[in-house]
Amino acid sequence: MRHYDEIKIVPPSRKIDKFIFYRNRYGIIHTISRLLFLKTPSLWKCFGPIVTSPYLEKCKQQGVKVLNIGGGGNCINGALTVDVTPRADAFVDLTKKLPFDDCCVNKIF
Repeated sequence: MRHYDEIKIVPPSRKIDKFIFYRNRYGIIHTISRLLFLKTPSLWKCFGPIVTSPYLEKCKQQGVKVLNIGGGGNCINGALTVDVTPRADAFVDLTKKLPFDDCCVNKIF
C-alpha cells in the first residue's frame, strides 16, 4: 500500500495557482464559495450543501469507490472527501443520513 503522502492532493502554494487548481477540480462557483466561506463557517453550513451538490452528484454518477469521511482539507486522490468544512470536496453533515445508496462505496477512510 502506498504511503498517505503519496496519494494526498496538495494544491499549489501561490494563490492564483491554487485558485486555478480548485476551479479545474470543482468549478468556478464551488471554488469562489469555498474561498469566501473559509472565514465564515456558519454561513457555509447554509450554502455548502447547495454549492457542493453538483460535485457530489458528479462523483456519485462516476461511482464513488473510496469515501474519506470527516477528512476536512485532507483530500485524497481517488477518494471523495466529505465534511462540514469548506476545505472538503463536498459538504455532508455526518449527523444526518449519508447521501449515498447502499453498497455503493468500497472503502471508507
